[in-house]
Amino acid sequence: MPPAAQSTTLPTAHRLYGWLMLASLLTLIAFALPPPLDRIDKVGFTVVVLLQIQLLGGMSPRQSRNRSFRLLGWLSAVSLWLWLLTPVDLRGSGIPVLVIWILFQAYAYWRLITRLGQEPKVTASVLLGAISGYVLLGLTASLLMCVIESINPGSFSGLPASPLADPRPEATSLTVTQVNFVHLAYFAFVTMTTLGYGDVLPVTPVAQIAVILFSILGPVYLAVMLGLLIGRYLQQESDAVS
Repeated sequence: MPPAAQSTTLPTAHRLYGWLMLASLLTLIAFALPPPLDRIDKVGFTVVVLLQIQLLGGMSPRQSRNRSFRLLGWLSAVSLWLWLLTPVDLRGSGIPVLVIWILFQAYAYWRLITRLGQEPKVTASVLLGAISGYVLLGLTASLLMCVIESINPGSFSGLPASPLADPRPEATSLTVTQVNFVHLAYFAFVTMTTLGYGDVLPVTPVAQIAVILFSILGPVYLAVMLGLLIGRYLQQESDAVS
C-alpha cells in the first residue's frame, strides 16, 4: 500500500489493536453485569465502532472509499442508539441497525484482514488485532441476534421471559436497553464456535439464516487468520535465516 494511503502509522495501528481488544473484551464482560451496569455494553459497542473508524478509516488510496467507510461507522453508532432508546412497540426501529451494521462490519472485516495481511512481522500486537477481530465477530453476532429478537419476539426459543413479548399496555414504554442481552450473546458465541449446546434455538427463518451465517463465518475467519499469520511468520523466519 502506498504511504499516502496509510493514514494510520504502524505504531499507532499496533496500539489500536490493543485498545480494540480491550474494548471488545470489556463489552463482552459487560453483558453479564447486573442492571443498570449491564447498559455499559451499549457504550462498549460505540467505543468499538469509533476504534474501527480510527484504525481502518484511512486504508484506501481512494478517499471516497475512506469517507464511505467512516460514514457507515457513524451511521452504525447513531442507528444503534436510536434503536436502543426507541419504545419496544416500534419494532421496525431495529431494521436500520440490522442493515447498517451488516454493511459496516462486513466492510470493516475486509479492511482488518487486509491490514493484518500487510503487517511486515507477526508481533504480539498483530496477534491482538487478529484475536480482537474474532471477539468482534461474536459481538456483532450477539447484537444482530438481539436486533432480530427485538423486531420479532420469539425468534429464539429457550430464552427467559422478555419484556418485548409483554402484551400489557404499560410495557410499550419500555426500551430495548431494558432487555437482557446476555443469553443471546452466549448463544452467538456458541454458534460461532459451532458447539451447539441446544439450549437456545433459532425458530424463525431470519434467525435460522443468521445462525447459519455466523456458524460459517466463525471457522472461516479463523482459517483465514491462521493462513495469513502462519504464512507471514514463515516468511519472517525465512528472511531471518537468509
